[in-house]
Amino acid sequence: MFQNLDTTIKGLLKDGAIDSEFKTPEKGYSVSTATANLFLYEVKENRELRDPVPFVTQENNEYTQKMPPLRVDCSYLVTAWSTETGEKKIEVEHELLALALARLSSFPTIPETYVTAGGLSGQIYAPPTMVAQLDGGRNMGEFWTALGIPPRPYFNLVVTITMDLNNIIARSAAVTTLTTSYQPGNEIASAEERVLIGGRVLNANSGPIANAKPVVDAWVRVDETGETQVTNELGQFVFTSLQHDKQYKLIARVIGLGEVSRQVVNVPSPSGEYDIVFP
Repeated sequence: MFQNLDTTIKGLLKDGAIDSEFKTPEKGYSVSTATANLFLYEVKENRELRDPVPFVTQENNEYTQKMPPLRVDCSYLVTAWSTETGEKKIEVEHELLALALARLSSFPTIPETYVTAGGLSGQIYAPPTMVAQLDGGRNMGEFWTALGIPPRPYFNLVVTITMDLNNIIARSAAVTTLTTSYQPGNEIASAEERVLIGGRVLNANSGPIANAKPVVDAWVRVDETGETQVTNELGQFVFTSLQHDKQYKLIARVIGLGEVSRQVVNVPSPSGEYDIVFP
């Protein structure tokens, strides 16, 4: 996955007329042309973006509950290198570093076209970026010493990607609709009902809805609760614990199609239909 992120960033820089490499800039490192080097020096979980809610997929006649994916910060050290010497070398490298900074700062999130071209699959969100942010906890003197090269101008690039853990929590038999009542003691009037609903994500591709095709691996979220599920090979999703007699907003996202929402969904639906359609 990290190599796919490298390819994604490389494509973004290439369209800005910037050559790039992702090698370790250690002692003896050299380039054949003016090049921006992006060294991946740290990978860590972004706990602020962590989704605590498991998601459910349907496989054949069985529902599978899985752990939510990790949101991972990938930190790059960006430096500029040239084949020139003397003052010309400094001039070319400073100009290249500024170009790389401007190009990467132009994208608060990496556009889907680059994500798709780079093979960075499984991204529920377009990967957000942070450019040239202060990293106060790092001793750069020790860093340059470890690489065996003199200190040089740089900036940090942090890209947050999604990693599917594929950890299965539980499996259960598939059902179509289910309402469960919870009540304290024998007080029937105070019973709280929970509803399981299931639907499909479809792509009409600018045609009739009747001809819409299922969308595989789409992320579907209940806006009010934050619960997220992933569609199976038939475009199906399921939510297991919604409140009875309440309205919800369903949002579907998928790389290449973007985002679409179904503004008001009554639970349970009089028609029993909860599909979300990309027009």
